[in-house]
Amino acid sequence: MLLARSFAPAPVVVIFNNPTVGVDVGSRAAIHDLIRSVADDGAAVLLVSDEPAEVLSVSDDVAFVVDGRLVATHPATELTEERVIDINQSGVAAS
Repeated sequence: MLLARSFAPAPVVVIFNNPTVGVDVGSRAAIHDLIRSVADDGAAVLLVSDEPAEVLSVSDDVAFVVDGRLVATHPATELTEERVIDINQSGVAAS
């Protein structure tokens, strides 16, 4: 991330792939703050995460890609962790 910032002071898109895997709780909070900060600065953020709580805590909208197909998109405020798990496991949007 630091290298990317030095080359692109105002990135258009930043991709975070499982950014908190293997880090302690305090570091997770700092990483989540960084993700929000990048978005607040105007960049589009793509967060790839296996953790529903993480996705819901830092996302405005959630897109579900199952087996390479976009199967659903929802505002994060309309989702629960259980619904995220259900959509991922079923591969279809629950109504």
